[in-house]
Amino acid sequence: MNPFPILFSPISIGRMVVRNRIVMPALTTGYAFGEVTDQLKHYFEARAKGGAGLIVVGIAAVEKGTEYVISASDDSYIPGLRELTETIHVHGAKTALQLWHPGRYEFVEITGREPVSASDIPPPIFSRVKPRALTVPEIKRIEEEFAQAAGRAKEAGFDAVEFIGSAGYLISQFLSPVTNRRTDEYGGSLENRMRFLLEIVELTKEVVGKDFPLMCRLSGDELIPGGNTLSEMKMVARKLAEVGISAINVTAGWHESRVPMITMEVPRGGYVYLAEGIKEALKGTEVRVAASNRINEPFLAERILREGKADLISMGRALVADPEFPKKAQEGRVEDIVTCVACCQGCFDRLFEGRPLTCMVNPGVGREAEVKVEPAVKKKRVLVVGGGPGGLKVAEMAALRGHQVILCEEDGELGGQLNLASVTPGREELGTVVRELALHAKKAGVEIRLRTKVDADMVEEIEPDAVVLATGALPIVPSFPGVDLPHVVQAWEVLKGREVGKRVVVV
Repeated sequence: MNPFPILFSPISIGRMVVRNRIVMPALTTGYAFGEVTDQLKHYFEARAKGGAGLIVVGIAAVEKGTEYVISASDDSYIPGLRELTETIHVHGAKTALQLWHPGRYEFVEITGREPVSASDIPPPIFSRVKPRALTVPEIKRIEEEFAQAAGRAKEAGFDAVEFIGSAGYLISQFLSPVTNRRTDEYGGSLENRMRFLLEIVELTKEVVGKDFPLMCRLSGDELIPGGNTLSEMKMVARKLAEVGISAINVTAGWHESRVPMITMEVPRGGYVYLAEGIKEALKGTEVRVAASNRINEPFLAERILREGKADLISMGRALVADPEFPKKAQEGRVEDIVTCVACCQGCFDRLFEGRPLTCMVNPGVGREAEVKVEPAVKKKRVLVVGGGPGGLKVAEMAALRGHQVILCEEDGELGGQLNLASVTPGREELGTVVRELALHAKKAGVEIRLRTKVDADMVEEIEPDAVVLATGALPIVPSFPGVDLPHVVQAWEVLKGREVGKRVVVV
């Protein structure tokens, strides 16, 4: 019996029928610049094969000169994009291309160009360069670039396109009174500020046809002082419905927002209320609404759908952490899911540093073509010394390949330093990593021995073919005078519960 009947029921988005309610939203990877690469294809293939219903690829540039992401700015990109859609379709998933213009968020260090925006207000992040306000003819040209890029997406085999009207990029910059100080027909009232987006949709329909599904990613609340709130975004959503948008994926904030939006201190499903508000505003229409941000487990996803707060569930980092999340959930193997804990270490932290996507809990991200768990040609007896995250992961992988694995941990519990990190306020979710690593190692057949210190005699007794040292590290003890006094303690000791009194100096 399927434990998640709504989550794994099909749904139509315009004329497109999606096999389930799981949407993988666009997430920049750093695997391709302009042209689609084999690495990018393998990455998305794993998520399609793992059971995602709709995969949104992006961000994709509509304008030449911004090819530090994949691009749809020219016909020359169509063949590579077609190879990508074919790769995804083979496994039964639908796919959309998210179309993007950075506006004032342009990485001028890469492009060497003058950034543009609705008005000449510099961003507080990224390049911080003052943009030039677009002229009306330039606005019309960019609208046409969006429409033509959508036409290329359709020709390449995408089932839909999505416009990114969130995160603070150009469409957001027109929508928001914070960044749009224009006094012409594209500024002032909300009706005028949304004109840019609405004209993009209307032009696009002329290019791709009225039946081709168009979607929009919106911030339900910009979460910046003076910005649009849910009240204004409900009005935007209603206007989008009037011009023929088929689905709206509702997220929160901009990149520059100072309110936590995706990190682990945000409660699971903490921004579902924004999708719920947009869905309420769209009552009586056929527009589908996706809930987003910190939805990382299937029980929560099913409840959101059952309570009518959204029609679709947007899971980005959850599918980075475990491409087979949908398949495992549908088969009732929930405990086998590798959960995204919203650490952001391998995804957003790296991407904003200009480095490619990885994942703390999934070392195979970006290496899908090379990291494969296959039966070992020769079975070995393997001794793993250390039960922290590294030791547990290598033990699990070795056991899955058919090796006989013994893991010894000197302490009385598994997890190593992650146990200390997880007791830090706001970092409790790291405990999920420990629990899952231990469970998955045991299920793989690893023999685990706690309170077992490994020495030369034990190695001789076990007679392993291979020994893996995963003993981790110890704190550095500085050499200044007094460090050995009884009231001087390491951070580890405090995290373990050591009382330190009320007057404390942290060095």
